[in-house]
Amino acid sequence: MPPVAPLVLINPLGYAAEEGLDVTIESCGIPSAAIEGVIEGRGDVAFVNAVFNFLYRDQGHPFFAFSCYVPHQNRTFVVPEESDVTSLQDLKGTTVGLFAIDHLPFARATLMADGIDADKEIKFNVYRHKDSFEADEMVDALRTGEIKSIWLLDVMVGYFPVAGLPVRNLPATLVDRLSPSACLFTNDACMRERSDVLGRLARAIAKGTLFCQTNPTAAVRLLWEHVPEARPAPGDEDLAF
Repeated sequence: MPPVAPLVLINPLGYAAEEGLDVTIESCGIPSAAIEGVIEGRGDVAFVNAVFNFLYRDQGHPFFAFSCYVPHQNRTFVVPEESDVTSLQDLKGTTVGLFAIDHLPFARATLMADGIDADKEIKFNVYRHKDSFEADEMVDALRTGEIKSIWLLDVMVGYFPVAGLPVRNLPATLVDRLSPSACLFTNDACMRERSDVLGRLARAIAKGTLFCQTNPTAAVRLLWEHVPEARPAPGDEDLAF
């Protein structure tokens, strides 16, 4: 939940009400579940990386990005700081971890852009399937060499140094330049019929983003108060910060 604090705090902070909105937020676990929730009519908006819009449009689903949430690429391959790996080329013939099963097409495309045949030269291990982040398992796999690298969402990077395993990014020729990254998406029909409502939602989230950037400690405390499942175990608050 902490990565989406600007979204989940728009109700407690009153920003949704200021825009005349009553917003319900459902945590879906992985990006495809969020998009499929909109496809199935359970929600109006999904918050996912821009790449998923391309994937679902290729499948014939009319999705539309209407507001940028993360302007720069926030997925990358990481290795331990002391690793001898310095480029994606060094991953040939190794096993690579995936933060989530939904990330496979993006990770494959990133490797292919650097001339690596992801199907023949890389083996993938997946550590998140729906709700569980499996952070400890990912850290242990990278520490022990079970995986050489891991394709990771930036909000998960902090888990590794906290667990005693600092990591660094591997440069990616094409993907590092992509912008925007995460966006708010809806389907084309909702965009046509409710564009004003979507604009007000985006404005409320922009206010939430500014609040979280300006008052990060207060944002975390509010998140723990209003989203109990995001609260760390007693005694772990300092480690969580």
